[in-house]
Amino acid sequence: MMKMKNKNGLKNVIWLAMLCLIGVSCSTTKNLPEGEILYTGIDKMEVVNEDKTLAGITALTEVEAALAYAPNNAIFGSSSMRWPVPFGLWVYNGFEKYQNKKGVGRWIFDHLGTSPVLMSSVNGETRAKVATNLLRDYGYFNGSVKYEEVPQKNPKEAKVNYIIDMAQPYFLDSIAYLKYPVYADSLIRTTRQQSVLKSGDNFSVIKLEEERQRLSSLFRNHGYYYYRPEFTTFRADTLQRPGYVSLQVLPTTSIPVEAKKQYYMGKTSVYLTGYDDEPPTDTLRLRTMDVYYSGKKPGIRPSALMRNFFFRKGELFSQDRQTFSQEAIARMGVFRYSEFRYAPKDTTSRCDTLDVNIFATFDKPYNAELEFNVTNKSTDQMGPGAIFKITRNNFQRMGADLAFEVRGSYEWQ
Repeated sequence: MMKMKNKNGLKNVIWLAMLCLIGVSCSTTKNLPEGEILYTGIDKMEVVNEDKTLAGITALTEVEAALAYAPNNAIFGSSSMRWPVPFGLWVYNGFEKYQNKKGVGRWIFDHLGTSPVLMSSVNGETRAKVATNLLRDYGYFNGSVKYEEVPQKNPKEAKVNYIIDMAQPYFLDSIAYLKYPVYADSLIRTTRQQSVLKSGDNFSVIKLEEERQRLSSLFRNHGYYYYRPEFTTFRADTLQRPGYVSLQVLPTTSIPVEAKKQYYMGKTSVYLTGYDDEPPTDTLRLRTMDVYYSGKKPGIRPSALMRNFFFRKGELFSQDRQTFSQEAIARMGVFRYSEFRYAPKDTTSRCDTLDVNIFATFDKPYNAELEFNVTNKSTDQMGPGAIFKITRNNFQRMGADLAFEVRGSYEWQ
């Protein structure tokens, strides 16, 4: 046994010695594809006309993230700092000839080698264009990012420089909400303080998108079920006042008719699939909802379902109430799957009622857990212990759990 260990140890020493020789004898650019240059990181990233406000810091952080690209042997993913020993590249170049073979050489190449990061994969020019567009998204319309390659001593290696000119940001001037229906317009006016668009703030495409989302949620919480963020558009005028944007917020011209209407809640139907995926075969019709189920009776009491529904027939549709209902149903722990589907009550143009169909599949009725631990008492006694817990889901069809727990341990001093 000792001889076997010594033999393996000798092999490891030989391999380590070989790897050390690779580091001395191999170039990091030996096996680069023809015409390619090894990227060795960012030499410098210069910022001109830096905006040190919170908005400027946010924009610059996004721009720097778009330009960042880690070279080989980067220190913790840094774009500019590298470990002094390019071990992965040495292995790649030393064992590149084994990549299509079998054996130890192939294993070393696959597991210890690192493919060279090429300038063509960094594509600094494209990154500079993306970063320039990011500046404009944050309101720096005259900002720009320039890129240049910096040759190194080894002609097959290069670093990159970026010069970020933030120029002057544009600010929001007047903000007007136009062409909305009367009720929608009143909603906008009463919630104007909640708008993310404020006169005097930096213009930002990101803020425009946030306002789109806010308006969509606002309308959907007041019955506009079919309204979506993409139904809001913007017009920006930069000519009225230099350095400022006059903004108009309005619905798109192609907004569907149904998205302009408010809808009320209609009939609720619940389709319950059994523990073993049995489809519903019977119906229980109640005043507030219909329950479709399999077996002799519904697997859960209708009252347990109703107390987790936050909408009622005749109320305006509300996105928040829908979300609360979905979360409450999930928290019951009774179903492994549930889905809410809405559909117009009829196909007439005057229809303003949505029926809701809820599809749910029961989870397994029992859960069991076994946990092992070590107990340690103040009397210096200790020993192994165990906890066994069994849970009956949907106890008495009430949508609640009943759990039993047994603990046991054995200690000695």
